[in-house]
Amino acid sequence: MQYGYARSSKNEIPEDQLGHQVESLNACGCESLVADQAATSLTQDRPGLTEVISRLKTGDTLVVTKLDRLGRSIKGFIELVNDLEEKGAFFVALRENIDTRIEPGRFAVSLFQQLEDMDKDLQHERTTLSRAIASKKMRAGGRPTVDKAQLEAAKQMIESGQSVREVAKILGIGQATLYRHVGAKATQAALVSI
Repeated sequence: MQYGYARSSKNEIPEDQLGHQVESLNACGCESLVADQAATSLTQDRPGLTEVISRLKTGDTLVVTKLDRLGRSIKGFIELVNDLEEKGAFFVALRENIDTRIEPGRFAVSLFQQLEDMDKDLQHERTTLSRAIASKKMRAGGRPTVDKAQLEAAKQMIESGQSVREVAKILGIGQATLYRHVGAKATQAALVSI
């Protein structure tokens, strides 16, 4: 059995609304149609899609007019196709001419999977390289450190009556950092100076 799935978001222009998708899905022989109208195209809550996937059995086919009706990420598309494959069901995207019932369609899906894997590898390499560069430059990430000379200067300035806010601004240190490093003594001095 062929199930058609249509999705439209409220902010789409009229040509992309459900009517045109339904016409295309009917024309290609879908026996059952399910539709969602989401607030935006990024909305993850798609009860119609969840329903149609739950109906699919071995040998059934899910048909969409174009890939972006399923969502906006390659990862989501690959996960969906893998779920269908586990059920023994197939997938068709009319506009992109992807049909997993035939070899070229399965090949197209495998290319998407390879691109997703390559993207993950590139992200991992970039992260590893960034960490190595930061380590080489002696930066470990997180909050910037405050040296002892700055702390001593801060203590003296606060004890001489300057406010923590003024001292923080002069030394280029956050007020919370001063409170954390200088301690309760500085806090009491700052309160007295107010």
